[in-house]
Amino acid sequence: MEVIASYTKSGGSWLHWILIDWIHSPEMLLDLEEKRVLDTYIRKTELTIPNKRPDLHLIRHPLDICCSLYNYFLLTNRATEKDKKELLDRFVAGQPSLASNRNYFEFMEWGMTAPIVVRYEDLNENPEKALSKVQQLNPNKPIKPSIEKYSLDKVRSREGKVKFIRPTNKKYSFFNKASSFYYQEILSQEQIHTGLKTYEQFINLYWPETRV
Repeated sequence: MEVIASYTKSGGSWLHWILIDWIHSPEMLLDLEEKRVLDTYIRKTELTIPNKRPDLHLIRHPLDICCSLYNYFLLTNRATEKDKKELLDRFVAGQPSLASNRNYFEFMEWGMTAPIVVRYEDLNENPEKALSKVQQLNPNKPIKPSIEKYSLDKVRSREGKVKFIRPTNKKYSFFNKASSFYYQEILSQEQIHTGLKTYEQFINLYWPETRV
């Protein structure tokens, strides 16, 4: 496995750590390392790579991505209540936002060429089952120990040991909201309706349980 495709705020870092540990078994704790080091093992990308098919695509419900972007702004002391409506309104309408100008639709189309697609929601609920297709690539090496090593609880417990270059608001965690479909707690009904229509083609395919 060479390339993991994961649109920003889709849980790609978490999966990156699990897969590198399972495939390469490095001695260091991967969640404490910089991405440039991790990419020497397996490359995780949030941008399309011309003439290259990803080996795995990790997808997350677009409205949860939208809210995770906002939470990331809170974490990095860049968001205010004034920003909130603009950031969320623009994302649910499919427009470039303050948090990301990367084209979601273009990235999804590219990521869908991957032979393995994993939903973040399934990874969150049952990682071993969600990664069963990955496990088949090497049936003789169980992936469960790597999943346990980088469980959300263990990663959260080590987060304070990471020396971030960016400013960090200690009231928030990098995994502040790892739950699935929590956009219903943050977005207004109008924003949810707009977002479900904007991303309808992908929601119908991958998250039909959230259709109105």
